[in-house]
Amino acid sequence: MLLSAQFQGFCRLLHIECSGFIAHSIANSALQGIFRKALSQNRKLDRGNPNPSNIQQDFAQFGLDFWPEVQKEDARNKSRQMRLNELNLWRNAIAHQDFLDTKIFPKGGALQIAKVREWRQACNQLAVAFDAVMKLHISTVTGTAPW
Repeated sequence: MLLSAQFQGFCRLLHIECSGFIAHSIANSALQGIFRKALSQNRKLDRGNPNPSNIQQDFAQFGLDFWPEVQKEDARNKSRQMRLNELNLWRNAIAHQDFLDTKIFPKGGALQIAKVREWRQACNQLAVAFDAVMKLHISTVTGTAPW
């Protein structure tokens, strides 16, 4: 659960940083606030898990099809996305004490530290890719590198 929470925090902060940078590129200060608020309105990462669907919906607000761009950054990100989904399935099972789906949770199976390390590595690599994708996208949209 902690790994999922930390990754969610990263994703949310990246989204906030991107929203702020794009809004700041607008000359009119009144419009900056309106635009920043619009980008963060109904942000899934404020109340939902950092699953691929929620991440896609939130970052789509910046005008890009997020996961295909992340996969273009590194072909291995497709399997990392699947690991992220698996992490979220386990996170929910642990949080809600619901391990009934034997396709996901093998009967009598237990979560092993090696699996958690695999998820952590996937999250670390996805964070690098997310940063690169958003840096390139924002640079293209605004004409200025955000970081």
